[in-house]
Amino acid sequence: MITKWQKLLDHLEINPQNPSDENVVALQQWCAKEVSTDVQFSGSLQDKFAQSKAYLTHYFSTICVGDMQNLTDRESHMRGMNRVQYAALQGYDRYLANILPDVNDAEDLVNNATSVKMTALHFSAFNGHINTTELLLARGALTTNSSRLSQLPLHLALTVPSGASSAVKERKIAIFNLLLQENASLVDREDISGDTVVQHMAQNGFTELLRSFNTENPLLLTKQNHFNKTPLLTALLNKRTETAQFLATIPQLLVIADGDGKLPLHYAAVQDDLPLLKACVAPNSDIDVPDHYHNTALHKAAQAGKLAPVKYLVGEGASVFAEDVLGKTVWHHAVASGSLDTLKWLKNNTSVDPSHTDKQSRTALMQLLSGCTAINADTESLITFLVDSGTDLALADQTGHTAKDYLEQMQDRGLLVSDGLISDLSAGGCLVI
Repeated sequence: MITKWQKLLDHLEINPQNPSDENVVALQQWCAKEVSTDVQFSGSLQDKFAQSKAYLTHYFSTICVGDMQNLTDRESHMRGMNRVQYAALQGYDRYLANILPDVNDAEDLVNNATSVKMTALHFSAFNGHINTTELLLARGALTTNSSRLSQLPLHLALTVPSGASSAVKERKIAIFNLLLQENASLVDREDISGDTVVQHMAQNGFTELLRSFNTENPLLLTKQNHFNKTPLLTALLNKRTETAQFLATIPQLLVIADGDGKLPLHYAAVQDDLPLLKACVAPNSDIDVPDHYHNTALHKAAQAGKLAPVKYLVGEGASVFAEDVLGKTVWHHAVASGSLDTLKWLKNNTSVDPSHTDKQSRTALMQLLSGCTAINADTESLITFLVDSGTDLALADQTGHTAKDYLEQMQDRGLLVSDGLISDLSAGGCLVI
């Protein structure tokens, strides 16, 4: 048995300094026979040789180190896994095919779990190794084993990294379908967060699977997890736009709120995606529907400093006078976001009141100054605009402080504040910076 990279090169008569096309083909063929058919090497000749070297060197330095007949012990150089689990993680399906027929308790071995209760099938499903998954199922791997987070291999088959390629997602879908064929009753099993496979589809952007489930298992698409999130809210949180657009076509989902009373409308308002925002407006609904903290979608858009959603929501009748639980209006939230463009648009296109005070009797300007830890050019420009917009500078909050008082406090703390700011505030006139 070849267990070293150099021995493999000698066996295949390959000069690593000048590999040929035939050499690379020979390496791939050896890998496909002895190690894996799940791995694919791509690119130029040199790229494929480098990838083959990295992949096989890793195989030799893990699986082939120590007593190769010992398949049960967990090894530190294999991240605390035994050889079967690690082979599944890496997609070494040919290695597994070569060793498992000679093992008397193969079924027990493939279902052996790590300290976090992950089995070989979990690892192969998670990493998208379809041939390894097929092999493990053929050797008795159970689809019903759950991890410490109560996740089945079926759940992990739907986990993909952000920005995953279409090829990766296709492999994961194939694995999901393979596992589902083994045991279709697992579709409504929840993990520790109360997520079914539908939540995982939404989180990872498997829109076509959701279309299928909407026909076959429609109730799962409206089910909330333990955090009161529906699949639509999950898709919005994870910025899976195409998935959210589809789920927003299901009327029931538009009126199911999370634990804070936030609807899809509130979630969509913080994203610069007007088609998505429009899709999340429930038919015949109040555009100013508040969450449990009395935040409207307009408040959320202003908090995020998103001008396009602010324009759309105002155009749809959203009130610029609506107050949240702290008495703050859209003006307060726009100031907090630091979005001067949003503030200018609100001032020029609505009847918003810059002098409106919250439940602490603070204007948005006072709110800005009382929370400042430093003032830079952008902040000074914001202050200038707020003063020029007609904020009543004579107002004092519940502690008796005016805007000028807060600027003086900042100077006392050693923060950089222009003398002109304080003098102009004292005069109550426009600032020139």
